[in-house]
Amino acid sequence: MEKRVQFDFEVEFTNGGGLQGKAFRLDIAGDTISDQELAD
Repeated sequence: MEKRVQFDFEVEFTNGGGLQGKAFRLDIAGDTISDQELAD
């Protein structure tokens, strides 16, 4: 069963700058997702 998760995120780069996301949506295959799966 697929689920949709929604979250905010912020990434800061060590050499300056960064990215922000608000209300970002991601479809996942089950109830949870591991950090490794999310990174892939």
